[in-house]
Amino acid sequence: MTLNQIDHVLVNKRKKKFIQDVRTLRGPKCDSDHFLVKVIIKQKLIITRNKFTEKLRWNTSKLKNPKILGAYSKRLNEETRSVEQDWQNIKNIMLETAKDTIQLKTGITRNEWRDDECKEAIKEKNIARGKCLQRRTRATQDEYEKKRNIATKICRNKKKQWLNNKIKEIEEILLRKKLRAD
Repeated sequence: MTLNQIDHVLVNKRKKKFIQDVRTLRGPKCDSDHFLVKVIIKQKLIITRNKFTEKLRWNTSKLKNPKILGAYSKRLNEETRSVEQDWQNIKNIMLETAKDTIQLKTGITRNEWRDDECKEAIKEKNIARGKCLQRRTRATQDEYEKKRNIATKICRNKKKQWLNNKIKEIEEILLRKKLRAD
């Protein structure tokens, strides 16, 4: 069985020397008859230099005087110590308060509607896709199409049911607020 390559990379003449390698990747799943195209490009970037801001020029010759050097170092040590202590105090207070009141997030759940049935159907679909990619026959392709349709239908129904439940919850909340307002 032959496959036609339908995915391409278009580059103008000036940029074609930067292309190192072009390959189609059959592994990544995108539920399409297209395959992912990977292009490796090596290009030298031109560094642009920004205008520099005017630098402050300190009169360092005054630091040769021991009185001025001593006063400078003493004041600098006092200021840095107080800033460091203040920062540590503020940081500790903020962390303790956040731990007590806000607490840490447990994790992000993106698809709340996805349950074990959906995961199992998707797993079966991926196994069928792997078989189809290894040995592309009409039987493996039909099997993959069937599993793909089943997985899509299950996930669509679960998501629809979850959205309907959310809408009902929101409507109930709005109804309670209206009753309170009246």
